[in-house]
Amino acid sequence: MTVSGGDLRHPLTTREGWAAFVSRARPEPPRLLPGSDLERLTAVEREIYHEARQDYHSELLLVATPDIRLITTTGSKLIINNRGKQLGRRGLIVSGPSGTGKSTSITQLGKKHQIETERRHPGLTGRIPVVYIIVPPAATPKTLAIELAAFLGLPASSRDSQHAITQAVAGVLRKVGCTLVLVDEVHRLDLRTRSGAEASDQLKYFFDSISPPLSMPGLTWRKTACSPACAAGRSPGGSSACGPPRSGTPPQASAATGPS
Repeated sequence: MTVSGGDLRHPLTTREGWAAFVSRARPEPPRLLPGSDLERLTAVEREIYHEARQDYHSELLLVATPDIRLITTTGSKLIINNRGKQLGRRGLIVSGPSGTGKSTSITQLGKKHQIETERRHPGLTGRIPVVYIIVPPAATPKTLAIELAAFLGLPASSRDSQHAITQAVAGVLRKVGCTLVLVDEVHRLDLRTRSGAEASDQLKYFFDSISPPLSMPGLTWRKTACSPACAAGRSPGGSSACGPPRSGTPPQASAATGPS
């Protein structure tokens, strides 16, 4: 069985997948067949016809709800305010129950930021303004660095030292002008464990060290519930203000001061 390149999609946690997500154009609607033509289709042709319609509806543009507008607006303001700051940069925590649109909101923030960055700097090649990763289960500082390396396309494996991977990732992030790092599923970092606390420190290291000279990085956190870090009075971004979400409530955005 051969799968054509057009049928393959890279995940958002890769540079190729993220670029495709940002540049994806509005799909063309499929031609609707009159009832008489539809009746003449074979079973296979009818299945292909309906799949084309389903694909079209699945690719429709996202509606900018008030919650998405709030998060993208708040995040954009924080990115601008972080420019030129060496200390006291602020990140964004997006919290709420599962299924309320937290991942959707932060990816829309990243898409908006990348489009605006490319509009301000047309023709500039090799720039990666946004990086998106998902915190893996039982994350360690090394696995987080590997996730960032995977997005950037850097060769890294478990055999490489944590220091080597971290320095390589930080160097490339500075070189490509990264100004926004999106960290999804951050509730997986349990600060009551040594590995969770060390992984949190690793993220704070990136937060503090990857900023290019004229543009400081934003760091967007996602929580699906009140995490152990929050319950302990310390969140990964340095914020201590977080309450358990109410069931059925939309995602909430709050600024958090990064490490100084």
